[in-house]
Amino acid sequence: MGLKEAFQKAAIAAFNAAGNVKKSAVYTSNPNPTYTPSTGYVTEIPTNYSVTAIREDFKFNDIDGDKVKPEDTKWLILYSELEIALKENDYVTIDSIRWNVVSWQLDPADAVWTIHVRQ
Repeated sequence: MGLKEAFQKAAIAAFNAAGNVKKSAVYTSNPNPTYTPSTGYVTEIPTNYSVTAIREDFKFNDIDGDKVKPEDTKWLILYSELEIALKENDYVTIDSIRWNVVSWQLDPADAVWTIHVRQ
């Protein structure tokens, strides 16, 4: 087992040990719209992924009122649960609240997504 795989297993173990800090969530990926010339319609069929997420708040110094607003949060999601290309028009639903994806980052070991979201 290489170092990358060791980090991935450690991330899974950490999520398993997180107990009631974890939340069930639905990540919705909105595909690029497809235009059908014969019908004149634009089709978008979102894809939902059931994932487990852990909330992380931004540090006070990170909040600038522009790129990061006071109500923004971060959600950590295992890469093994969400092996897709994330996009800005995607969103996460947690406790019936829709959080729009602002930005995202995947750690170097491909273990955990850090997803910046805003209501």
